[in-house]
Amino acid sequence: LASAHPDLPILLGVEPEGPDAGYGWIEPGEMIGKQMEVELSLVRRFWEKPDPRKAQALYLKGCLWNTLILVCQAERLLQMFKAYVPAVFRRFERIRRALGSVSEGRVLEEAYQRLTSVNFSKAILEKKVERLGVIPMKGVHWSDWGDPARILKSLTRWGLRPNPPV
Repeated sequence: LASAHPDLPILLGVEPEGPDAGYGWIEPGEMIGKQMEVELSLVRRFWEKPDPRKAQALYLKGCLWNTLILVCQAERLLQMFKAYVPAVFRRFERIRRALGSVSEGRVLEEAYQRLTSVNFSKAILEKKVERLGVIPMKGVHWSDWGDPARILKSLTRWGLRPNPPV
């Protein structure tokens, strides 16, 4: 599906296990491709960590958790950065020009020291929503382990118990 739509960055969205407000959500739109049982849809809308009531509504509507796993050509990703976060793009351009030169290490270090933090979903994906695809992953356990409770939940699901701290 990705090779059939080379200009379309495609996100993998996972079918949610519940209405978790700690995740980003994707609402799939029009289906534009299907191979075997895998469907590719355009993204209709994003919600970045909605309130619990909205998360419940999204869950009931059949929306997906945003895994932030993106399938696209590197050039397309760079174009997205250039269009929506040009300051970050300029840092990467400096790095690209210095690759293989004697100044590569210095340029890398300077670029990363001056790089500003960017919420990729809000700064880029939400602004490009009309030209993004999503493929739902069905029957897959996925968890964003940014929260210790989610790690423990996954370990319990797999029948594992963490060792107590020493």
